[in-house]
Amino acid sequence: HHFLPEAITSDFQVHWGQHFLRPEFVESTYFLYKATKDPHYLEVGKKVLKALQKHARVTCGYAAVKDVRTMKHEDRMDSFVLSETFKYLYLLFSKDEELFLDINQFVFTTEAHLLPLSLARLSNSTVVPVEDEYHEFLDADEDVEFAQACPSTRYMFPDHLSTVEAA
Repeated sequence: HHFLPEAITSDFQVHWGQHFLRPEFVESTYFLYKATKDPHYLEVGKKVLKALQKHARVTCGYAAVKDVRTMKHEDRMDSFVLSETFKYLYLLFSKDEELFLDINQFVFTTEAHLLPLSLARLSNSTVVPVEDEYHEFLDADEDVEFAQACPSTRYMFPDHLSTVEAA
């Protein structure tokens, strides 16, 4: 088969023959390459890209495969094909200096959205319960977290009173 089927049986026979162009295989390939820098994963990515171009490309985009045994198309392309599958392929072949942002300053959510690492907690005082005598540090830490929230209301509405009062 040119694509992995949606499901196989315990003896490796096709159970559900559809292939919706899901991103998980390409996502794993991208992260394995980032972790190891092994060129094998670039070759895997090239094979995936060639298979997509040859077997899933249609006039107006890419179509899910109804059955990997016949390679017939479905009249559908789920949004994850562009938002995840092709995002990971793009990142796999991109050099860091070609990207318009530092990808190492982000973590990917399960839907391949970029979440800035700057939103991470800056200290343990907001996680670990603290005694009353340490509350002065807690307030300062929360203030820093709020200022780096996405989107930062203090940045967007600097003169609005609610940005001073909100937390």
